[in-house]
Amino acid sequence: VRLSRKNLHRESYTAPGNEIESKLVKIWEEVLGVIDIGIKDRFFDLGGDSILMIQITIRISVEFNVEVSLRKFIQSNTIEKLAKVIEAGGDDTLKESYPQIIPDRENMYEPFPLTEVQKSYILGRNNAFEIGGIATYGYEEIEGDIDVERLNMALNKVIERHPMLRAVFLNNIEQKFLDYIPYYKIEIVDLRNMAESEKSMVIKKHREFINNYQFDIEKWPLFDIKAFWLKENNYYICICADTL
Repeated sequence: VRLSRKNLHRESYTAPGNEIESKLVKIWEEVLGVIDIGIKDRFFDLGGDSILMIQITIRISVEFNVEVSLRKFIQSNTIEKLAKVIEAGGDDTLKESYPQIIPDRENMYEPFPLTEVQKSYILGRNNAFEIGGIATYGYEEIEGDIDVERLNMALNKVIERHPMLRAVFLNNIEQKFLDYIPYYKIEIVDLRNMAESEKSMVIKKHREFINNYQFDIEKWPLFDIKAFWLKENNYYICICADTL
């Protein structure tokens, strides 16, 4: 439903005076679902909210190739003010230089603290909480004609490249990258001689098992990948990784 600003009982209409303002009017009208928007109309008076604000800032980034922070958007909450920010090259606060993060490679395999999010995930595993005792993880199923050996080789290159895939957690208070780990081997479960209903049951049981499973976070790996061999080169891949 597209409302007219005339029905919103606001002050007199002021038309856009340049190309930037005209483009902003179009963006606002499309995102807010309101027509006849003037350049002095305030964003929140038009029914704007935080989600719509994000949508508009993304559109601005694409259309004008400049960045406008949400704080700056709130400060410049009319098309007239926002056009001036864009004309000036965007939000200066986003152009600040920050200290460069330098990897501490000498101590790469020494224990280091958890992030706040990781602490929350670990607390959620504790049965002492009323709704605790639950691990947080990601799970994905993929079916297709897959060369599992090539997939396995690629996976091990990813594990070698990303140390977080070689991480373990110590006493629920620290984490550590492992320098040396064995070659990860995707387990292949051969279902080719089973009936379709039996294949589905095996996969369902595995899914139910994973749904209630908790990795031992002090032992590697904190992920599990199984390839159920359905027929010829067709596999059903089940991927589970602890979110820690």
